[in-house]
Amino acid sequence: MGLCSSTAKPEPPSPVETVMQMYKSFGEGDIAAILKAGGPECVFDASDFGPNVPYRGLHKGTDAVGGFFQSLGAAWGTTPPIAFIPSDFHVEGSVVTSKVTIRHLTPSGGVLFGVETHTWTGISDGKWASLKVTDCGFHEAAFDPAASQPELLCKLAWTLFGEGKTDQIIANLMGEGAVFELFADLPEGTAVPYAGSFTEGWERPFGAMFSSWKIDDTFHFEPTSFEADGCTVVMSADIDCLTAAGRNIKGTEAHTAVVAAGPTGALTIKSWVVSGSAHHAAAFDAE
Repeated sequence: MGLCSSTAKPEPPSPVETVMQMYKSFGEGDIAAILKAGGPECVFDASDFGPNVPYRGLHKGTDAVGGFFQSLGAAWGTTPPIAFIPSDFHVEGSVVTSKVTIRHLTPSGGVLFGVETHTWTGISDGKWASLKVTDCGFHEAAFDPAASQPELLCKLAWTLFGEGKTDQIIANLMGEGAVFELFADLPEGTAVPYAGSFTEGWERPFGAMFSSWKIDDTFHFEPTSFEADGCTVVMSADIDCLTAAGRNIKGTEAHTAVVAAGPTGALTIKSWVVSGSAHHAAAFDAE
């Protein structure tokens, strides 16, 4: 008697597993795998994108969907996105909806920055039939010649800062030799731990901020206005927080950023200057 062998077939992937595999293939640049899973009749509905978006349209069939990815690749360039994060999956039968956070700097100087909704239909046995993208107005903002890309870059910087992702600001937004200047009006020897002018080692002032402030539910620091003039963006920001020693920092300060294209054409921060130091000095110099 020979050994018994199992003839049981492996379970097919779940709808969410199928969609996750499509995102994984996209991240790896394996567009062929996405097209193969879609099949000859697949549909990619990108018709909700604005008129300036180069990959806008209703794409039907493998060739047309492949053309969508070619147009997207040409517009996005070869630098990987800062973020392409799917989340919030919901399943109803063969339909999966998800949110996708996108943060990317295009080689033409556009700033892609938002959260869109994906609706996948006809999912079965690792295959998909259609994908529709909605809530995608931020793509139009990135390619609209009337939109201020420097302002969008600054808003992205504020968002990353609010999430504590200063490493991403340094790695993706700061240009080589960029000036990060905080409170140049303060005298030498000030107790404000993050005051100074930095053309490298930007992690030092960022680290000093987060180690000297109490980051909890009471922490408040956000921009209140943006005024863009070409590549210069002037911002106001309100801060209301406690130092690690329990002293209050509360006031309004000015931030001025100058933006320029980097070597790849993507926008970078050339300088970011913060002024209006009185409330910071009052909190630290009195400790």
